[in-house]
Amino acid sequence: MSSSQPQETLQLRIAEAYRQAQAFHHPVALPLDLYQQHLVTLWQQAAGAPAEESSVAAFFARLYSTDLYLTIACWHGENAAWQRLQELYAKVIWETTCLLCQNRAVAEEIAGSTLGHLFLQDGSGACRLASYNGRYQLSTWLRTVVARRVFTEWERPYRHWQPLEELPEVADLSSVTRTEDGIRTRECQAVLEPVIRVAVRQLQERQCLVLLLRYGDGTKVSDIARFLEVTQPTASYYLRQAEKHFRQAIIKQMRVQYDFDEPTISSFLEELRDHPVYALTKHLRAAMER
Repeated sequence: MSSSQPQETLQLRIAEAYRQAQAFHHPVALPLDLYQQHLVTLWQQAAGAPAEESSVAAFFARLYSTDLYLTIACWHGENAAWQRLQELYAKVIWETTCLLCQNRAVAEEIAGSTLGHLFLQDGSGACRLASYNGRYQLSTWLRTVVARRVFTEWERPYRHWQPLEELPEVADLSSVTRTEDGIRTRECQAVLEPVIRVAVRQLQERQCLVLLLRYGDGTKVSDIARFLEVTQPTASYYLRQAEKHFRQAIIKQMRVQYDFDEPTISSFLEELRDHPVYALTKHLRAAMER
């Protein structure tokens, strides 16, 4: 394939995706050149990946181009697009907020202000909705946005949340943390805190989210499955994989950063089981803000 052929194929695929998205989201009217410009930018960002993954076919196979059409129209100020966004996703936002937030008044506040939150500018000066890149379904991306907002509200001192022990079928936190039985040594704390911080940064966003839902909020696996729009066995698999990768990242840090032998690592893993939940969830929440 000559160097011009991928570009020609790209333009054809963009035009095809544009027609499909325009028909699906009618009467939202986004000019082709704005849609084309954004998808070309995304293509160029993907071009640094291995060749088999950066082909035009592979690029569009993993791109939710119809969802992108709607979000691009929104952050370009198309009123019909915002109306369409509310029509399609207001229920998703509300149900997700209710799932994560035990206080109905706070849930109503977060759900009612989420679209306005997305309209406002982020730290870089861009509309927050412009950060959607089509890698995930828009419904999944919106659920993550809602989760971040709920987790942020947890940090506000004036919020009153239902105590964790009052939640039905709360996750058993003993596998991650136990009540402190004694005073930990300063040496253990000094090692565990940065190790947890680095380990969490090595997790994928979905893994951080699953761990935070389970161990920070006490969310049932069945509700995590609803949140991710997967079956309960799949949600359980995601949780096991997240726990496995977190543990592996912890062990790797202890070996590489501290050059600990196996008995010492085992000793610190025992200490880790006693590490307070807030120390883990603090870094998970920070990772969700990346």
